[in-house]
Amino acid sequence: MHETLQRINPDTNVIYVDKDPTVVAYGKAMLVDNDRTFCIAVDPGKPDELMANDIIRKNLDLDRPIALMLTNIVHLIEDDNQASDLMAAYVQALPSGSFVALSHLYDPADGSRHAAIARTLEEKIRQGLGSCKFRPLEQISSYFDGLDLVQPGLVKLFEWWAYGPRLIEAVDMDKLMLCGLGRKR
Repeated sequence: MHETLQRINPDTNVIYVDKDPTVVAYGKAMLVDNDRTFCIAVDPGKPDELMANDIIRKNLDLDRPIALMLTNIVHLIEDDNQASDLMAAYVQALPSGSFVALSHLYDPADGSRHAAIARTLEEKIRQGLGSCKFRPLEQISSYFDGLDLVQPGLVKLFEWWAYGPRLIEAVDMDKLMLCGLGRKR
């Protein structure tokens, strides 16, 4: 992500966050020659701790709009109230005009074949990572409270493809990941 952003604006600061020390060590090694991109060890499930981090405070102007990308994070929080509280805390902490990008595993919850696949995958991911929750559209949509969705809205990930029509058919997993981008009012 930082390469794309810094190609557009070389003065852009980017901060990657992960709670896994191995991921952070690898990230820091990859970024050693980039003085505008950082990788920090903070649990993204703790927004107060993250927003108070010295590297965040030093390198982001939290009085101006910023972008927050929560990709493959919120669906690892199984407790629905905790997931909602996390999203609300991040939205509240961001200045007006900021953007929030979210990707989340999706359960159509309609008794369809895709709903059954979602349940099976949820259990397999839970066994491998310790937690996972596919959620229905309405619940994921609620995470954008306080934000105006940018078109095309909260949609399946492949529907954000900006380079024209799909050339290959979407596979089942493509239909079980939603993403959206919202701008704080």
